[in-house]
Amino acid sequence: MAAPAPEQIVQEIKHGSHWRFVARPSRYDPDRVASNVDGAELVDKRRVSLRGWDCPCVEPAGPEYGSGWTGSTTEYGLHREHWRLYHSGQFVHLCSYEEDLWIEQGLATPRFAGAKLLWIVSAVYRLTEYLLFVSGLAADHVYDDGIVLSLTLTGTMDRHLAFSEGRRSLFQDYRCHDEPLSLPDRTLAAEELIATAPQVALGCALEIFRRFGWSQPPIDVLREDQRKLIERRL
Repeated sequence: MAAPAPEQIVQEIKHGSHWRFVARPSRYDPDRVASNVDGAELVDKRRVSLRGWDCPCVEPAGPEYGSGWTGSTTEYGLHREHWRLYHSGQFVHLCSYEEDLWIEQGLATPRFAGAKLLWIVSAVYRLTEYLLFVSGLAADHVYDDGIVLSLTLTGTMDRHLAFSEGRRSLFQDYRCHDEPLSLPDRTLAAEELIATAPQVALGCALEIFRRFGWSQPPIDVLREDQRKLIERRL
């Protein structure tokens, strides 16, 4: 069977439940990244690889190029994602929930079969990868005027928090009653982002968890999970 076309994968992501992360400069400049080749080199230099999957992922055949953007579209295993880096410096990343793909592919244990889940530690990992990647772009002067971060999760109504690790569990049901779940935009100076990317990522994760009703997550435990990711101790 032929692999689906990138356009088909993008539509599958957009029409299903997904994450949408956007980072853009505070001031618009259409030529902040000089060319598609420069964009591809930036991504290759700054993409984050901490758990066997790059963020953002570039297909083995190389990136896609469009009018004013460089990007890639991937569907493999539990990964279905699409991203673009525009010449303006705006970075957009869309991805399906790996939790949903895990269930769709029949990999879920009976305990989770048919559920809508958000894996707690995986969310911390994803946000950390996002923030480390854009902090790398900031270090390369893409966001010298400041950066605006936007995050939206769709398909969140009646989605439950869960640990994918069998050794951990929650003692009550935490579920989201928002659709979609959007965090307020956050504006940071480039220097602040570079210095505090992991802390910003963990703060975003904690806010998401609170929106599920988990008001007192174990911050020190989650911070250690994050540290293990960054130090490649998974």
